[in-house]
Amino acid sequence: MSINDWIRARHFNPDILKRELLNKTDIGYRKVMARDSSLLPLPHEKVPTPTIYVDGMPLSILSFGSQILRGETYLSNLKSLIVWLKGFLSPLFGPGKMCKLVQTERGLVLKSSNLRLIAKHITIKHPLGEFILGSGISMGKMFGDHTIYTPLLATLIVDNCLELIIGGRLKPQDCLNGLAVFNRIYEKFLDECRIYPPPREFSLRDILRFAKIIDGETYTDLLANMAFTISEIVPEETLLKRPLDNILDFRTIEMGVLSESEVVDGVALPKEFPYSGLPEKVVDAKIAIVKDGLTLPDYLGRYHRFKYVWDDGRDISQALLNRSRLLCEYVDSLVDLGANVIVVEKGVDEHVFDILERRNIMLVRGLSPPEFEMVTEATGAVPTSSLHKLEPGCLGYAESVEYRKIYGKDWVFFRGCMRSDRLTVILKGGSFAVNQDFEEKLKDAVRLSMTIKENPIFTPGAGITEIMIADRLAEYADRAGGRPALVLKAIAESFKQLAAFLYYNMGLDPLETLARPELYFDGQSILDSMSAKMAAIENAIVAANTVLRIDSFIIARKYSESEKYYLKRIRGMSKENKRKFRRDYGVETLEVT
Repeated sequence: MSINDWIRARHFNPDILKRELLNKTDIGYRKVMARDSSLLPLPHEKVPTPTIYVDGMPLSILSFGSQILRGETYLSNLKSLIVWLKGFLSPLFGPGKMCKLVQTERGLVLKSSNLRLIAKHITIKHPLGEFILGSGISMGKMFGDHTIYTPLLATLIVDNCLELIIGGRLKPQDCLNGLAVFNRIYEKFLDECRIYPPPREFSLRDILRFAKIIDGETYTDLLANMAFTISEIVPEETLLKRPLDNILDFRTIEMGVLSESEVVDGVALPKEFPYSGLPEKVVDAKIAIVKDGLTLPDYLGRYHRFKYVWDDGRDISQALLNRSRLLCEYVDSLVDLGANVIVVEKGVDEHVFDILERRNIMLVRGLSPPEFEMVTEATGAVPTSSLHKLEPGCLGYAESVEYRKIYGKDWVFFRGCMRSDRLTVILKGGSFAVNQDFEEKLKDAVRLSMTIKENPIFTPGAGITEIMIADRLAEYADRAGGRPALVLKAIAESFKQLAAFLYYNMGLDPLETLARPELYFDGQSILDSMSAKMAAIENAIVAANTVLRIDSFIIARKYSESEKYYLKRIRGMSKENKRKFRRDYGVETLEVT
């Protein structure tokens, strides 16, 4: 049997592939063998189609076996996705939102109503589903609000437009034209709902009033207090420019009650108290930070070790005395600079404790690299290597450094640090899931409070704005006429459905509340951020426009296990990986074949 016949018999089924395809495959294999025989499959591997690969990447755009959904088939697939999204998102909307119980592949059980947290642990296989949900997640990251509002509004707009397309009343291009008209006029309708509050400093009550994200939560007051504290400590410019993950360090304790959680103006670390004779609290702390440890090494240099040789016991005593004297002189030099707190990355020699006790100096030791960097950044200190001279300007500062026990475990607190853009939030929920859910809600509350401070213009909440936009849009559609009018009425219906979901989740009758919302809500009692509302509607329009502009869905064939093995090996043998291998191992002079 020839090599061509063997390859064809092993990897292809002549009954379903044409002779021309087989000939092209044979030509491709001949080229591969002439160039590099390592690209041929091993016994447990299979070359996926298309069969011509360069560095593990196919040269053809569409592989054999791809599935293409068009026309009614695609619309049916899209309709199924929209129905699922409505059922998934609608219970998460509004102050009366429900929660999702998620069990991850690793067995982690999570209860949350936060879309961003849920999306971390589940996979949405449909690309349009990922896109629509991503529009809401981006809103949460930017504004801290309208995380569910945005994808739900986009879903409702697409759903109502699909009804017109499937029913044959409109074409997809008509829906896109109607969305373009709405995109030009929605700001005008939203401006009619503007509310300008009197200029004044925002208080805790304002956050409770405006932060819809925390309405209906069990720990509403706690969330508002902590969000208000963070926004007051950290400068507004820092909160707007830096990610919250670079400002807030969350520490969780899976015991106690969540209401005992606290915001630390500085850094809090779980560290054992090093020595009973040292002070447990220092006020007006001048902090010296020592990299590595306050110990003398047992070896010098990188490769050469050394040893001591003594003739009698007096030499041993003198050597040990000199060793401890060197460490003590270095500690004295730190104290002479004014340091009353010494932070050491690693360990401390036992002789150092005596001088620290005599000089009444606090010691913090055993920090991991991220903790060491955090303390250095917060206190403004310049770390020095052990036994190297420290300059007076290298000391850091904190209003107080204190050891404290939390549920029997020692913690050290650096409060009032030189840099106020580093805070620690200690969460004391009863489980990991509770702490993680609260962490995401607190981040959203902080972002929303900053959105309100940056642009204190509001619109009526509780669905009143959506009803007003729907009414104005329906009136505009009646005057405009034509095919775009059908799309505008469908969009107006989407806004009313959005308000109906809100009222249903709050336990109200949607029909009665939609008819006369003023009987249940005062237009000034619940407010939404104007900038967040405008961004949410704009993002929903963009998401709906993107979904409606797609006319077909191409699904590539999934690789079998044997094909995955082949691709993994070929990609690992690519020229880029070989160059990286040579750089990592210092063998750049080797030739790449």
